[in-house]
Amino acid sequence: MFICFLSIIFQFFPKIISKENKLLVIPFTLRKINYHSTYNSTDFLNDNLFNNILLDLNMGTPSQQVQSKIDYFSECFSMQTYNEESPPNSKLYSPILSSTINHRGSKNFLDAFNFKNFNETYMIEFSITDYKTKFNYSEYNYIPILGLNIPQYRGNCPNFFLDIKKQGLINKLIWTFEFINNNSGNFVVGEDISYYNKSKYTEDNYYSTYINLNNLFTFDSVFVTKNKNNSFINMTQAMINNNYGLIIGPNEYKKIIDKLFFDDLINKNICSCDVVHYEYNKKSHAGLDYFIYSCDEKKLKNEKNNYFNNFPNLTFSLKAIEYDFIFTKEDLFVKINDKLFFNVIFQTNYDVKEIIWYLGQPLYKKFTFSLNFDSKTIGFYIKKEKDNDKDKEQNNNTSINKKLLLVILISVEVVVIIILVTLSIIYYKKLRDNRKNRVNEINDTYEYIPENKMKSDFSLNNN
Repeated sequence: MFICFLSIIFQFFPKIISKENKLLVIPFTLRKINYHSTYNSTDFLNDNLFNNILLDLNMGTPSQQVQSKIDYFSECFSMQTYNEESPPNSKLYSPILSSTINHRGSKNFLDAFNFKNFNETYMIEFSITDYKTKFNYSEYNYIPILGLNIPQYRGNCPNFFLDIKKQGLINKLIWTFEFINNNSGNFVVGEDISYYNKSKYTEDNYYSTYINLNNLFTFDSVFVTKNKNNSFINMTQAMINNNYGLIIGPNEYKKIIDKLFFDDLINKNICSCDVVHYEYNKKSHAGLDYFIYSCDEKKLKNEKNNYFNNFPNLTFSLKAIEYDFIFTKEDLFVKINDKLFFNVIFQTNYDVKEIIWYLGQPLYKKFTFSLNFDSKTIGFYIKKEKDNDKDKEQNNNTSINKKLLLVILISVEVVVIIILVTLSIIYYKKLRDNRKNRVNEINDTYEYIPENKMKSDFSLNNN
């Protein structure tokens, strides 16, 4: 009976373990930008407003190395026909080269995918957006578009996250972009990244807050700090968007930063503010105009007056996690050639009061966060001052423990040495005493005879 019970436990134990720490790791890179010698504000906006994160996928049979774009607002996993708006030099998917592609009807298809932390291949569903009845899909190359939104139910288009969860690759509907360096990292899906890298992301440093259906959340306060004086901003609602390479700020912040910093420098011809049109739809030429700031680096950082050091911090305070997200001048400017471009842009329409904060790359590069669709939360991996104090305390305790251990080891060594010396002395004395006893025993075997007695005995014998 007991043996049967054990066999059942061992049969299900691997399955229980397999449900833990199931995650998918997909490498990514940022799209390369050509910083030519005449690089200007128009180039900066066009290159960075939508800063494409490219996921490295392996799909098809034989496997094709393909780069996929992301779409923060979409729920669909789709293939888009390569066109002039696609990232240049992208690694594309060619259906004609795959022997495992399967048409499921309508616009949906299946093909084999493999991932670096799984040994098996998985058939994952996607749609081809341009597919029509008479459309020969095999004659075209495609760039995958992975929608980061997860629907509450399976909709009309395939969803990557629901698909891989159904197939058992992940347990949770959660994802994180982890930057390893300035241009690349890993897209971690299915678990908190504390399970992915426990030494770097500890559970104690994870703080979360709720988001609404549109992935919006509200800071308790937003303010600009210069010379210990705070200028508060009324607009505190924000959305984090991995599609954006910049921060789009409300014009309220523009007015404050102009007064505190840019106005004076523009008058001195150190900085400039350009109006640049961005076309969201190149066919209809529909778009918006943005204010783009840039400064001459040498003039901004001259030895007599280093204006750059006077740039005020931008702080987003979130009481739910008791933390201030602080952006310094190093976070808010990027050096390109001989200029420093401001990473915050503004719409030119001052009448639009409802413009919220759109937090792009400057935030998600500095503060690693996870979006959890199961719990409807956004979580940040951050170290607070009290966490640093804990670390210092732990380090101090570790140092004390090491010193105590060293003292104990030295004490043990001294005691051992004393014991060895004592034993050696005892052994030596015992050995010496034994030798003396042996000599005495040898001497005792000979009887002592006085000289007179020997002469007397000799004379008697002769008579």
